[in-house]
Amino acid sequence: MRRKKLTVLVVNWNGLDHLKGLLPTLRKQTFRDFEVLISDQGSTDGSVEWLKKNKIRFIQNGRNTGFSGGVNRGLRNVRTKYVAVLNDDMKIEPNCLRLLMGTIEGDESIGAVQGLVVNWDGTHVESTGLVVTYGSFIATRDKGKTFVKMNRPHVEVDMVNGSATIYRMSVFKKIGMFDEDFNPIYNEDADMSIRMRNGGYKMMLQPNAVLYHHSGPTAKRLGYVGRLINHRNRYRLMRKHWTRAQWAKAAMWFPLVAGFYIVKSPDLAPFQATFEFLTGQLDRKKWRG
Repeated sequence: MRRKKLTVLVVNWNGLDHLKGLLPTLRKQTFRDFEVLISDQGSTDGSVEWLKKNKIRFIQNGRNTGFSGGVNRGLRNVRTKYVAVLNDDMKIEPNCLRLLMGTIEGDESIGAVQGLVVNWDGTHVESTGLVVTYGSFIATRDKGKTFVKMNRPHVEVDMVNGSATIYRMSVFKKIGMFDEDFNPIYNEDADMSIRMRNGGYKMMLQPNAVLYHHSGPTAKRLGYVGRLINHRNRYRLMRKHWTRAQWAKAAMWFPLVAGFYIVKSPDLAPFQATFEFLTGQLDRKKWRG
């Protein structure tokens, strides 16, 4: 049997209701040369039983290994040249995979291509990629803008969102998989994007490939811990990748950015992360699952 071109890899942690929404949209894709692989993170909501019943390929990780951990365990089981990493809480338009594959297959220098992510009802943009703001914070491009569907050419972006993107598998062989120090979530995709660019790859946005996203259920479940990890991982990213010029810019904005998030936050998560960073305690605060 001829091997498929693409694997659609979905990390699932108690997301059965979301999977039931995503998988029918995969079956409606105009691009058919793909297989599905679910990386299950020790779900207890009936996900595994449902996947078995519906004969959907999956691996069992036994516990929640974080987003990077779940993706990496999936990547080790991918048999195709390309992999699409999607969140379980998404639905995608019928031409989405065809457009993304058409973009990445057309240029060997492209390491990854992201679709345009909008909110669940399709009124506002959630992400057209990632960008560094104020010297240190990783923000989503165009977040909150009114979504208007139109035919636009693909464009190069600085960084791609890790949960709505097709990657070339050879990228991971060259630069390594996702860094699990960024578990459970946040900034693992920014780290991968920086490493891809340093490795000589381009990243693209295909704005005509539209994905709809139920925003933030996992982050909401994590609560205070999620907010704390978000800020810890921002500092981890800075420490791992920032050049002297970036550190100079970050230092200029540091009091304002740290102060803003400390005041804005409903709790002390950004203060705690900032204190750990400034006092050298960050390495002792890695998430273990």
